[in-house]
Amino acid sequence: MNKLVTFIILFSILSFTSACSKKGSENTPPQNNKPVFGRVVEEGTDLPLAGVELINSYCGKYDNQFGCVQWDLTRTFTGSDGKLSGLGRNCLLQKQGYWKYVNRPDYPNFLFIGATKYQPAHVIYYGSAGQTDSFLIKLFPITNISVRVRNTGVPTTANLLCNAYVFGAYGSGVILRAGIDSSFQYPVFGNSENKIWIFRDLLRDSVNTQTRFIAKNEIVNLDIFY
Repeated sequence: MNKLVTFIILFSILSFTSACSKKGSENTPPQNNKPVFGRVVEEGTDLPLAGVELINSYCGKYDNQFGCVQWDLTRTFTGSDGKLSGLGRNCLLQKQGYWKYVNRPDYPNFLFIGATKYQPAHVIYYGSAGQTDSFLIKLFPITNISVRVRNTGVPTTANLLCNAYVFGAYGSGVILRAGIDSSFQYPVFGNSENKIWIFRDLLRDSVNTQTRFIAKNEIVNLDIFY
């Protein structure tokens, strides 16, 4: 075995050991399956959100070959203080006027066509010894802005997408037609830094990128050229 191969193997072992020993970040909960308790607030203001629906999913029927073939759901709502009675391993939080938080790691894609397995929010977990004791979830308010996109270069189809720049949450995609100016209302993440970008292909080769903070209900008229 030459020195290069030995170095690669040792580096891989050390990297794996280091990764396993790290504590979870604020967006990665410690691993446990019991429901935990916490609060839901608005991103940017930390005001408690009442009436947020929590949907917990539990496997009601398991097949040794196909895994879980029946999901049972429980629904609860936050009170005026934004507190939740419990957050399970596979869950969804939703409230009208806000971007959803989805965390369903056990959902198989082929059984839930079009279903989202993960859509992040600003989540902070509190715990110790690898167990989550409580959490704070900050939902992004939906803010609609006016967008005008002009294809001034080589006529080509493209896609427009935005995401909450710091937290990695992605919004809705819009298909842009070649050589045609497009004007539309577009939902972005309120009270957050938004990255709005245009790309041409599945590899997301960006041809125009803009990053700006957009407040909740802020009136924004955005002109983009590509």
